[in-house]
Amino acid sequence: MKPITECTCDEYVRRGLLNDVQKHRYAAWTVEENLAEISKILNNALDLRAEVLGLEAQAVQAALDLQLAEQIQVPETRISKIGIAAARKQSQTSAGSQPDPVDERSSLLSAARAAQIALHNTTGHALNYGERVSFLRSLYSDNINIAQERAWAIWIGATAYFGITVEAPPTWTGAFDSLFKFVIWVRKVNRLLDEGRRFERTQDVFFALGRHGFVGKDPSEITQQLRTAGKSVFRFKMVRDNIPGIKQDDVARVIGCGVTMTYGELHERFNAVFPTNADERSKLSFGLEYLSSARRSMGLSFDLQFPTQTVASDKLETVEKSWVLERANLSGVPPWFGGSPQDSIRITRDSQFINIDPFGEWEVSVGDNAMLPSHSLPREAAGAGFAAPGEFDEFKKPVDVILALRIATRKRL
Repeated sequence: MKPITECTCDEYVRRGLLNDVQKHRYAAWTVEENLAEISKILNNALDLRAEVLGLEAQAVQAALDLQLAEQIQVPETRISKIGIAAARKQSQTSAGSQPDPVDERSSLLSAARAAQIALHNTTGHALNYGERVSFLRSLYSDNINIAQERAWAIWIGATAYFGITVEAPPTWTGAFDSLFKFVIWVRKVNRLLDEGRRFERTQDVFFALGRHGFVGKDPSEITQQLRTAGKSVFRFKMVRDNIPGIKQDDVARVIGCGVTMTYGELHERFNAVFPTNADERSKLSFGLEYLSSARRSMGLSFDLQFPTQTVASDKLETVEKSWVLERANLSGVPPWFGGSPQDSIRITRDSQFINIDPFGEWEVSVGDNAMLPSHSLPREAAGAGFAAPGEFDEFKKPVDVILALRIATRKRL
């Protein structure tokens, strides 16, 4: 009974809470995943709490019943003996040599009570309420510790990536309504996220790192690097003006990312020879189809280092206000083979970078080799798909890197 009467289950949780909550234990950018997980945890916590309270009530009732039975046994025995003595006196009979039935009954009650108490203290027995409650309380406490860390990740993510203004997760005081405050807070964050979806819009934005001036002062700089053996690394800064249509009070986040490399295009050369040279026209027309097909079977490798993520808040320590994401590897990526941007570049949605802030310093690394179905070869040589006159060699060589971002923007709430 001591674990039950010493403190309530909510106070037990308060005593067992982690002194140092790890606010970045879970990825802050996976807000939807964290909300789904904390909802499961809190639902389980509600069930555990109800079960603990039920067992505690049974334990207290059993203890009171045992105490009452012990307390009234002596006076009941005395009353019974007085009644029997009076009846014998009235009937003028003696007790004889038979055992006193009142004493026998009292002994049986004491033995039954002792057996019940022994069961209450037997390890693993269903009547050992203290053991059962202690186990369920530990699960309940563990759930709340996990929920606290999830809640902080949700709060950081909702603030940084969705522009939601909401109070920090509630402090667990050990009061009877501590769990209810947690549940209400999660429901509030969910509601605010849903409200923001009314104002959300999505667009795919494509950035040619060389041609659009992200890397170097001239597009030829990135082209020269791509045509040099070895891994090519490009660093650049993304700012709000790079995203078309974004308003001052909007918050933007990445919900999909893709990257690819372009080779020289046939079109300018093709147009130059089209009016006068039917043989070259036929040859280049076939070459364009062949090369596009060949490029679809190639696989390039890219590494992306995303901008450092930040959140402005006086609820966090300085070291908690920024964090670095792991590098993402996109492999087996086909090069740009012409056509519309949506057809030429694969935009990937991944939990590693879903919802991240796109603004800041980026790094894109291009692998040295391209993979074909049967072997690999240097990326510069991978552009050649068929024999052509020397003046058309340019379209076989790397030219630029295209970064594609699927951006979701919404109003701050």
